[in-house]
Amino acid sequence: MTNIILFGPPGVGKSTIGKLMADKFDFIFFDGDEVMTNDDRVALSSGQWDDGRRQGVLRRIAERFNALNSEGVQNVVTSVALTMSWMRDELVRQISYGAVFVLVRSELSDEKIEEAKIQAEKLRKQMENKEVVDYEHFAAELEKSLTRIKIADKWRTKKYRK
Repeated sequence: MTNIILFGPPGVGKSTIGKLMADKFDFIFFDGDEVMTNDDRVALSSGQWDDGRRQGVLRRIAERFNALNSEGVQNVVTSVALTMSWMRDELVRQISYGAVFVLVRSELSDEKIEEAKIQAEKLRKQMENKEVVDYEHFAAELEKSLTRIKIADKWRTKKYRK
């Protein structure tokens, strides 16, 4: 069973990468934002976002993982803006089958964005043509063209460094 949580700042491509992984590697993808309530969204946009609300969202994300895993789903990936290490610790504590955390960061200049578009199109065509691309190759290509990705498993979450 593989549970992957893509985390990082808003707008770096976590959901895009999650959807690509789901399509290519037969994962179930859900966006962490899907578990936010309307009240959560209002609180976030009005600056009233606090740790209590964060914990509620984390609980709902963990519940979604646990429900999918208990239904026999083997591979789940989600994206969420986990900005503080305690949030990762909280998810590790609540997800019954554990999870691997992948940091998604973007350091793209205009030139790098153009390279990323070319590389993303190449990857899209490979997926469309159902060409065999193993996970390591896929991750290396994404890292090279879109992001710097580091993986920290559930036992190293507290020790994670950029």
